[in-house]
Amino acid sequence: MYMKKTLLFAAVFMAVACVKESPTVPNIVLTVSDENGNDLNGRDFSVYVVAKKSSSAEALASPRLYDGLAAESGGGILQFSQQLTYDNGKPYCDFYVFSPYVENILPSGGSLANVQVEPDQSSGLEASDVMFGKTTNFIRKDNDPGVEMEHLFSRLDFVVETENPAGAFDEIILSDVVLGGTWDAEECVFTLSSDRGDVSSAGTFELSGDGLLKGVSAIIPPQVLAAGDFARIMIGGEEHSLHLDEDLALEAGQAAEISFSITAELNPQVRVDVSVKDWEGDSLDFSSGKLLPPGSTVTDIDGNEYPVVKIGTQYWMASNLRTTKLKDGSDIYKVESLNEWPVTDKPAYTVYECDFENNTERDGFLYNRMSVEYDKLCPEGWHVPTTTDWDMLAISQGGVPDEAQCFANVTEDLKSTDGWNGFPGTNATGFDGYPGGYLFSYISGMDGDTPVYYSGFAYVGDTAAWWSMSGFWVETVFYRAFVSYSHDMQRFSSGSVNAFPVRCVADYNE
Repeated sequence: MYMKKTLLFAAVFMAVACVKESPTVPNIVLTVSDENGNDLNGRDFSVYVVAKKSSSAEALASPRLYDGLAAESGGGILQFSQQLTYDNGKPYCDFYVFSPYVENILPSGGSLANVQVEPDQSSGLEASDVMFGKTTNFIRKDNDPGVEMEHLFSRLDFVVETENPAGAFDEIILSDVVLGGTWDAEECVFTLSSDRGDVSSAGTFELSGDGLLKGVSAIIPPQVLAAGDFARIMIGGEEHSLHLDEDLALEAGQAAEISFSITAELNPQVRVDVSVKDWEGDSLDFSSGKLLPPGSTVTDIDGNEYPVVKIGTQYWMASNLRTTKLKDGSDIYKVESLNEWPVTDKPAYTVYECDFENNTERDGFLYNRMSVEYDKLCPEGWHVPTTTDWDMLAISQGGVPDEAQCFANVTEDLKSTDGWNGFPGTNATGFDGYPGGYLFSYISGMDGDTPVYYSGFAYVGDTAAWWSMSGFWVETVFYRAFVSYSHDMQRFSSGSVNAFPVRCVADYNE
């Protein structure tokens, strides 16, 4: 009898820790990939689902089971802030997926999506690389639905044939091109709009191994670029035109390589050659030149240096953040006594037990929710991890998520070798997850209409916990944790007034 009671208690404990529920209908597990099977990690998505009683024509104008849900890809599986379930009375489903996420890209009552590129692409191509995919008349049996995504626009890659140094060339400006149009998600037909303008390129020219200057690209909707001067480039402080000898017809999902040669005289009209290939097999570099090579360091705005480790396809800081400023230069409020906690009206930080004198580089700082939710805390090119980032870290260690996004047996090589009250790690990855605990706070009573909080520090030796950017609700947030009773990575919900360390991850994944 004693043994049965003990097992029952353990089962209840784990159910509470992972916030698991038994769904009344099967959950929707939606996978995405491109035409080559790549899982599109690092992208975000807008998802629309229409439930139907039978296999029938598409009906985006009808009420939708899910209408424009935001999602991110983790190992090819879309991660949502809520659990998706089927409609028992309507077993057939049509799935429509756009990337990147745009709120209300498919307005209710219709199938037309307004899609366009960014005129200024100098900061990156992510927002302009619009993709779409759909799966219709899917009925759940043994398999989960999968959606193959395709590029709706065309990419132009520029190549310079010259021996001049890369610094002589600036961005390329495409002149008077169509910027967008409407995409019919049912008919899969794109209609150009009349909106035209200039488009500036992304990237910088760098000398490649074959002696050419590469690295500059732009994305525009499929259209015909008329023969004649179609683009401008600054060379040595002077503007020069790029000239097409004949019309160039651009198609969706194609990448046109536009190479031009520079003579010693730098002729005002530069010779251009064009070759077109499918976009398939190519992936955009979203690093924007901000990524440091593995084994080096990254520096925050205060001048603190952090080692960088590559785990799977990701680059992580190998110690917790300890900046006192946001990356825009504004100060983060320093909390030196628990009497000041919680801080809910401005970014704030403290350390365990408010003991700044003995706080170490390994410990880092504990930040409030306001510090992390506006993406201004990590250095340029880095961010507070999302649910997808944490999932990717666990998947790199062989993990498979359960219903509550908990991963079993994935943290042994991510944990530090010391400090744990149980289940220490090997730190084989260099992540050095150290159990430094965190600050908790909750309402213990009321003083009239004013809540009275009780705050404290806990779980040193038992928990290594970090903020997650995903799952910010009004009063509840998510955080990820390594624990001393297993090698699992847990996803817990938390009150929004707690404080956790931050471990930044690079914007770029290989």
